[in-house]
Amino acid sequence: MGLGFAWVVIVVGEMTGVQTGLGAMIMDARQLSRTEIVIAGMAVIGVAGYLSDQAVGGAGPPLLAWSPQHG
Repeated sequence: MGLGFAWVVIVVGEMTGVQTGLGAMIMDARQLSRTEIVIAGMAVIGVAGYLSDQAVGGAGPPLLAWSPQHG
């Protein structure tokens, strides 16, 4: 849950608060009607989110081996 929320906050922050980054690129492309860039940016966010979810999911069992609920 926290990882998904963190991704939302990062992207929204980039879209509204900074001039550079993936979110800013998507917003600029949206204003210029560059749909292919918007879709590519969304795909990059999706792949990065999936990879980070897999990394956290894979790191969880070894790191939580001490816990009776996860061991």
